[in-house]
Amino acid sequence: MIGASVSLRLRDAFSPEAITRCAFLVFACCAGLIASNREAWVAYLCLVPAGACSSIALSLLNVAMQLRTPRWVTGRAVSIYQTANFGGMTVGGWAWGEIAEAHGVANAVGASAIVMLCGAAIGLRFPLPSLGAVDLDSVSASVEQPSQLDESSSSRPIRIMVEYEIAERDVVAFLGLMAKQRRNRIRDSARDWTLLRDLGDRALWTECYQVSSWVEYLRLNERLTLADFELTERLVELHRKPQRPRIRLNVEWKKY
Repeated sequence: MIGASVSLRLRDAFSPEAITRCAFLVFACCAGLIASNREAWVAYLCLVPAGACSSIALSLLNVAMQLRTPRWVTGRAVSIYQTANFGGMTVGGWAWGEIAEAHGVANAVGASAIVMLCGAAIGLRFPLPSLGAVDLDSVSASVEQPSQLDESSSSRPIRIMVEYEIAERDVVAFLGLMAKQRRNRIRDSARDWTLLRDLGDRALWTECYQVSSWVEYLRLNERLTLADFELTERLVELHRKPQRPRIRLNVEWKKY
């Protein structure tokens, strides 16, 4: 109850990573005190902040997962998160019981303190992102159907090629944005993503990726978020021609 009541105020004042790391550290300290002390009143006092930290961390991770997931896939992401969450509790409870039976309850509690310290250390390498830093609301892009697209070709794989002309001074920035673009494309169901540079014209770069059919290409464009749109516009700004980058749509006609 204490953790739930202060969770919102903590999120307004501190970053998700700082809150989660502190929750891990406080829980580890409480578990360490319980493991090293035989007084019941010490355990009762330590369980209060430990329970609050557990509630705060779980609620924050739940919020972070939902706010950092595109809206079109939130349902599936929540199901995976809940499976991992409750599955982890099940496996952790079993492992904790096995350790307690084999080595004693104090050692099991001490082992949990060590695990929590390791969890806090992982955040140094993989910190939680800020809540709301990226706008993941959907923004569908209009797609004009090619005049030559018929029933036969619409069911075949579609390869998309986006051509950019990038000045040499902008190559580093372009590659950094393209790394993010690759993650977005793959997230939205693109396959075989690659970035090509023309050997004859070093300013010409081509982003290539493939989808399974024309319908899947339409779905990919429907899954665009505002953050994706902003990323695409930043790439367009680096394109040195006044026209937008040329998009070529190719249908896979036959495999050899």
